Amino acid sequence: ASNYAGQSSAAAANARAAAAAAHRQAAEADRAAGQAESLANQAASAAADARDAANAAAVHAHKAAAAANDAADHAGEAAQAAARSTAHAQAATEAADTASAAAAQAQTVYTLARKIEAEDLLARTNAGIAQARDLKAETETAEAQRAQQAQAAEDARRTADELAQQAQQGTSDEEIAGLGRQLALSDMKYGKSWLRAAAQTALGADTQGVVAYVRTGRAEAQQEDDRTSVGRLAEESSVKAVRDAAEQALDGDGATVGAFLHQGQYDVGTEAFRVAIAQAADSGSTVVRERARAALNAGTTDGYRTFLTTTLPEAQEQDDRVRATQLVDSGTPEVQAAARVALEGPASLLRQFVESGQYTAQRKDLLALTHDQQVQQLVAEAQQVAAKAQMDAATANATAAKARAAASEAQDWADKAQHQSDLANTYSAQADQHARDAEASAQQASASAKTARDAANRAEASARQAAVSASDATLSSELAQNSAGMAWASAAQAKASAERADKSSDEALAAATEAFVVTVQKYREEDEARRRQAVAAKEASERNGSTPAELYRCGLLGCEALENPGRWCQHNEVFCDVLSKTPELEVMVDTLLDLEVMMTGLPVDSIEGCLAKHDLMSCWDLGEQFTISTKMRLAGIMYRGLRAAMTGCGQCFLPGTRVVTGNGGDKPIERVHTGDLVRATDPVTGETGAHRVTRQIVSKGDKHLTAITIRGPTGHRGKVTATADHPFWSISLRTWVAAGDLRTGDTLRTDSGAEATVTAVRSYDRWAVTYSLTVAGLHSFYVLAGRTPVLVHNSECKVLVLALSKHMDEEMPYIKGGYNLMDDSLKEEIGRLPKGQPYTKWMQGVNDAMSRNQKIAVSMKGWDPPTATYQEKFDAFVKAGQGDTWGATEWEMGRLEYYYRTEKLDWDNVTFWNGGEQIEILPPLRPGEKR
Repeated sequence: ASNYAGQSSAAAANARAAAAAAHRQAAEADRAAGQAESLANQAASAAADARDAANAAAVHAHKAAAAANDAADHAGEAAQAAARSTAHAQAATEAADTASAAAAQAQTVYTLARKIEAEDLLARTNAGIAQARDLKAETETAEAQRAQQAQAAEDARRTADELAQQAQQGTSDEEIAGLGRQLALSDMKYGKSWLRAAAQTALGADTQGVVAYVRTGRAEAQQEDDRTSVGRLAEESSVKAVRDAAEQALDGDGATVGAFLHQGQYDVGTEAFRVAIAQAADSGSTVVRERARAALNAGTTDGYRTFLTTTLPEAQEQDDRVRATQLVDSGTPEVQAAARVALEGPASLLRQFVESGQYTAQRKDLLALTHDQQVQQLVAEAQQVAAKAQMDAATANATAAKARAAASEAQDWADKAQHQSDLANTYSAQADQHARDAEASAQQASASAKTARDAANRAEASARQAAVSASDATLSSELAQNSAGMAWASAAQAKASAERADKSSDEALAAATEAFVVTVQKYREEDEARRRQAVAAKEASERNGSTPAELYRCGLLGCEALENPGRWCQHNEVFCDVLSKTPELEVMVDTLLDLEVMMTGLPVDSIEGCLAKHDLMSCWDLGEQFTISTKMRLAGIMYRGLRAAMTGCGQCFLPGTRVVTGNGGDKPIERVHTGDLVRATDPVTGETGAHRVTRQIVSKGDKHLTAITIRGPTGHRGKVTATADHPFWSISLRTWVAAGDLRTGDTLRTDSGAEATVTAVRSYDRWAVTYSLTVAGLHSFYVLAGRTPVLVHNSECKVLVLALSKHMDEEMPYIKGGYNLMDDSLKEEIGRLPKGQPYTKWMQGVNDAMSRNQKIAVSMKGWDPPTATYQEKFDAFVKAGQGDTWGATEWEMGRLEYYYRTEKLDWDNVTFWNGGEQIEILPPLRPGEKR
């Protein structure tokens, strides 16, 4: 669809909500099962103790009965034997009474445990209902806001079209420019990526620039937006015919692309729509079947689209509600409770319950039933043994009575013995039945486990696919936004350069147009190559019947972008450059916001409030598509590693942060050293174990810190503070997320695999000493937020190596984690220094590294003059680098001195080498210092 990325984002939100619900239910299931098992174990233990006591008492009773019988056999010898028989019978009775009391106690404990379990289930159900109602209210509020924003955006688009028409009809450049600026402001808020970038450029342009925007630039930007949307269809559509047709449309002009986007994609997808609707009619319940058949009978493309986008979700919710209501009436206890909770929540929670939650709840009930039958079997066995003990005691008393010649009393005891024998037989039959029931329910539980797991896997796979698709859509949108900004910036720079060279206005405009076209073409070429490669991989995956783990783990750009970003950037220069521009674009936002406030009168606190939330979708004043001031949410999350590839050890924790050790203990991170074992996990495979620390990383300086407050799976709250760029594994987003990118409601992974929910995030700046670890193997470790361990990625220091080019290869092997800026692509000129010298990409890389207080390794191999000391050579290079004529390494030493002198670079982070041997060099003198 034309709003594909928006739909993907909405689908991902629903998928994340469903996945979060699934995780919450799984965690609750584990907790409830554990508590039920504990109580049942207490009952089982009491029953087992009762059975043992009864067995012991029965042995005593049986021995007493035998002694009484022996005494009776010798009753004629002496009255003393009769007395002895009576004493033994009394002992047997006492032992039997003890056994009966133990059996009764076991029954009491069992009854109490069942009562506690029932009360606990009720409490959990009520709490779940309250949470479900809150979630439903939040969902309804968000949906209402989205509807309002969509309407506002539609109204704004109509107004923009009217302004565009008026501007086109303007009689003078001044009139056109006046209307054009109003139009650009509206486009900047509500347009798509390329249109927003063009509008931003127009707002900062002169009259001629605004007129050009109205007459041609706006239409060109809209065509590029259409091309971006069709490119997404070519890559991400689930219908192969649409993917193929989209790829073909991209070879055409703007009109061809626009026609395909607005109508052609639906015409091509008609047959696929019919198939999808037929599948819904075949597999759906009553309402879905009826609505699907009606859509098929209508036979129109618009009807198919309406069914799939609107009718199907509504019908599905109705069917789900009917099924959940049925289970409230007919289900087992846990199923009834889960159904009640689901009925109080939003449609996504209800769908998750019907798809998989009911089977998980059913399995819990069957497991509880199995354990219950086993406990009842033990209780019945204890009662059986106690009854036999009472029977033996009664027999002993009857024999003793005979020995005393008390015939009437003997008969009474004989009757009691028979009664206890009957009871023993009854309890034996009950124990056998409970054993059979336990075996049957265990078999049912085993079968239901597979059903529950299959259902959960289907839901999980669907959520993962939606989340990855949404991540790709978001990244694609942000890439387009940044690419558009770069293209227009290139055009503006070319125009300004032409004007400074005293070119005519027509020549300046031509230069700007040429720069824009060149930048766009280069972006298109790389995007097409990447897209074709991604489509080929996905189609190969479809043929194999599975989705590759790499696609799940790495998303749109593939794993090489994450695992070997330097190499990836060499082959994808434009994309890498686009991603690296994010901070610069964010700096531009301040100026744009000032302009926004000045021209619209929007309150500053409204805008800043939305920016602080990082959720402009919830901000009515700013509108649905106003994203120029947001951070690249998922793009930044998934691909921050591209920028981090050449950063130092900035991803750290404050001292005192506790790390989970390999044996399950914990200790402060500053006391974890090389060689120590820490607990680590691969969040994709779930592999967990003790892994060795290969390096403790210590850094100091001004830090941008993020304090994260979480609520653990048991309800305990805790806080952990990390640098803003340190990655945490988010279960809800299914990727590594920088601390500063976490939001309230995101979930983190604990050491048990359960979820910890982020309840607050606060960022601030301060000078600090920080610590991190490099961990072998799984490259992760756990830190404690209060009592709760959460999974974080380890840090791997990158060290920028500076050297004379002819000696760089000789020095690199000695520098662990070293990289250099010797690639030919980094020689590209991107500006001019104040004295007119060219300013290149590698020079920008040097400035970036030093300004971030990164680790720097300097090779002094080959420095002149040969007879000078190393310190003299360094001082000479610094002095040369501060002048107007210098070599590359001399310029680098000049920058080294500058960043040290301005206290942006710690001298502890700079090392000097020659052939693998480290050299001691004194730092440059700061103002007022003397050697």
